[in-house]
Amino acid sequence: ILVWTPFKPTTKTRSKCIPCIIDDRIYVLGGFDGDEILNDGEYYDQNTDRWVPIAPMKKYKHRYAVGVFKGKIYVAGGKCGDEVLDDFECYDLTKNIWTSLKNMNIKRYDSLLAVSCGKLFNFGGYDYKNSYNDIEMYDEETDSWSKR
Repeated sequence: ILVWTPFKPTTKTRSKCIPCIIDDRIYVLGGFDGDEILNDGEYYDQNTDRWVPIAPMKKYKHRYAVGVFKGKIYVAGGKCGDEVLDDFECYDLTKNIWTSLKNMNIKRYDSLLAVSCGKLFNFGGYDYKNSYNDIEMYDEETDSWSKR
């Protein structure tokens, strides 16, 4: 039987962000606190029952896509105010740093990031004018995006 167990709330109010899990830690990144768009992040440590801050993302953003690949967190696109983003960044848990990677070909928010066959795929999303049904594939070895 699974039992829902509450734990401490995050240190900030956050909406429009997507959590991810690595090694029994729940990470929350950026988002919107009701007044401001955020770039900071934190993870929940179940052993100490506390939220631990991590390095901030390169850009303030919400409504981005997030994926976990090879033990790192990848964040694609999103929004910052009225600006739709095409940026792509990676968080290295061991070094506590974010690295900017090759931008996507299309600016988009509310897209989805998935991992398959050793590649990252970003699909769907919007840019205020268009709804997308295409897929972009990120190749880590060449730091490049291609349409699929």
